[in-house]
Amino acid sequence: CGNGNQIFDRLEYADKKNIVLAGVKNSNVSLEIVKDNIDRVSELLEKYRLAEMLEYPFTIDYSHSLRANDFAETFPGTGHILYMNKDACRNKEALAKEYKKLVDKRFFVDGTDYRAIPYHEMGHIIADVYSIDPKDIAMRVSGTKNTVELMEFVGKNLSIYATKDLDGSEIIAECFASVYGGGKSEFALKFVEECDKIILQGGGQ
Repeated sequence: CGNGNQIFDRLEYADKKNIVLAGVKNSNVSLEIVKDNIDRVSELLEKYRLAEMLEYPFTIDYSHSLRANDFAETFPGTGHILYMNKDACRNKEALAKEYKKLVDKRFFVDGTDYRAIPYHEMGHIIADVYSIDPKDIAMRVSGTKNTVELMEFVGKNLSIYATKDLDGSEIIAECFASVYGGGKSEFALKFVEECDKIILQGGGQ
């Protein structure tokens, strides 16, 4: 009964922040992680005025088991849904440990922890909603001349995961993870500053 009340509290808490929660009832996800994700997502929903930009209510969905190496996922064209891996979200300590292993390997941004996961996904969503070209921004900020140079630079100055896709789609996500998740990348700070300028002008083309 107590856990049921906690779930209701999270649903009500999310609703007050214009977020819909899915997959929390009848699941064993950590309600501490759920609340933390609501707080972090709502921070950027408000800052980037996403609620007024989206056709449907923003949703955090915990009903899916994603691939083992994916803590969360979003899909282009459906910027109102953030899918969190329900298996990864069962235990805060276990999630923190797995994330730290990847930071220690430089796979994710130095200085971040598991709480950067929703910020990473919000980077994808913001790029999609505002039609931002992350590769163009990254090349201008880094001063690189081609894709090979860019990916080498990003791998050294952001994270290995940021080099995953040559279109730069993971660069913006890792930059948002760094800037809002306590990372130490100077490149990320400059990148997000450029994103903010584009957004203030109404987005990309």
